[in-house]
Amino acid sequence: MEVIRHPNPSHFEARATGWLVEHEAANNLPLGILASLISGQHAFETPLYLATVEADGKVVGCAFRTPPFHLGVTSMPAAAYAAVVADVATVFPHLPGVIGPPATAQGVADTWIAAHGGQTRLSMQQWIYELERVTFPLNMPAGTMRVADPADTELLHAWALAFVRDTGIPAHDARGLTDHLVAERSIMLWENDGEPCCMTAANGPTPNGIRVSYVYTPPDRRGRGYASALVARVSQAQLDAGKRFCFLYTDMTNPTSNGIYRKLGYQQVAESAEVKIGS
Repeated sequence: MEVIRHPNPSHFEARATGWLVEHEAANNLPLGILASLISGQHAFETPLYLATVEADGKVVGCAFRTPPFHLGVTSMPAAAYAAVVADVATVFPHLPGVIGPPATAQGVADTWIAAHGGQTRLSMQQWIYELERVTFPLNMPAGTMRVADPADTELLHAWALAFVRDTGIPAHDARGLTDHLVAERSIMLWENDGEPCCMTAANGPTPNGIRVSYVYTPPDRRGRGYASALVARVSQAQLDAGKRFCFLYTDMTNPTSNGIYRKLGYQQVAESAEVKIGS
């Protein structure tokens, strides 16, 4: 088992993409990050870490990190954990956590603390869903979908911070990410009587799909079907634009959101876990 670190995103793309797209939904996070690195649309902190895990000359897994975020891992043989940890440690003396398929994320985190000390805590468990055909709600709420524009920025900043607070999803710079998504016209709003009621985004493109994320409805607008309508419209727009499928993440412990997305045609295809590492 060999860990091969790649000097730049293009080198990693050439070696890893073919393997990653074999399970595109499960690997939508590294594929989306890779797309942003290649396009130059995001300025991540350095050093970047992009590595393939290989056996007999074939890719069997990947590991990646864009600081300050967690180490990301894909599925890989358990025999690779020690080699991954040893290589990552030559770049980062400390890790805040690991994210990826539950068994791999926990296994790599446990291997890290065995070598470097500390303790692990499972902080988030998510389903990864995939959609190929939208099932629209039977009763669509009043209103229409529109693209968010710079005039919405102040409201979206508040909603983005509320989204991070409510979901517990880590966000290094929620305001900056929001500004970027607005600039590339990736945030959509559901608007009723001239008032924005809900937001969502389509970002993190993969070769054949895109991730639907950032779904947020303020408390006083919930229970009216705005999020269902907006996610359905955004998903259909992406399919109409040529994407074969859309992905999204949900909190395993939230039956409401899971039920909503399943009714829209999203199907559970994989799992993801975030394991934090602390002293």
